[in-house]
Amino acid sequence: MGCSNVTLVDCTIALAEDSNYDEVWCVFDMDFKGDVNGQFEDFNSAIQKCVNAGIKCAYSNDVFELWIYLHFQFTDQRNHRVFYYQQLGEIFNINYERDGKKRKFVLKLYDYLNKHQNSNQLTAIERSKKLESLHEGFAPHLQNPITFVHLLVEELNEYLS
Repeated sequence: MGCSNVTLVDCTIALAEDSNYDEVWCVFDMDFKGDVNGQFEDFNSAIQKCVNAGIKCAYSNDVFELWIYLHFQFTDQRNHRVFYYQQLGEIFNINYERDGKKRKFVLKLYDYLNKHQNSNQLTAIERSKKLESLHEGFAPHLQNPITFVHLLVEELNEYLS
C-alpha cells in the first residue's frame, strides 16, 4: 500500500485486535530508498513493534524478492532491488520490474517456484538460515541481505503435511 513499515504493523495490530487468530504475521521489507530520511528507524521500530505486540514478523532486507532468489541461488552480497528484478526476470522470462508484482503473476508464483526445475524451497530455507547466522547480533537495518520469510513458510508447510 506504499505506507511505512510502522504504519503497516499498526494496521496489522488493529486488524488482529478484533479477531481470534491463532497467529498473526506481518511481512514487509526494507526496500531501501537512498533519498528517504528515517527509513532505518522505521524498519527497526516496525520489527520491535511486532515483537512487543506478539506478532510474528517475516521481514526482508533489502527486498522480499531475496526470498524468491534464494530458491535458485545463494548470495550474501548487498544487492539493490534492481539486481533481483533482473535476475528473476531472466528466470521467469518476464519484465519482473513491470510484471513481477502484478496480481496475475503473484497468484501463480507459488506454483512457478514448485514446478521450476532449478527452484528448491528447502534449499531456500537453508540459504535463509545461513544469512540469518551471518547477521546474528546486528540491528535489523544492518542485516543485509536477510529474509525471515522462511519462518512463515515453515509454519505454513506444517499445515500442508
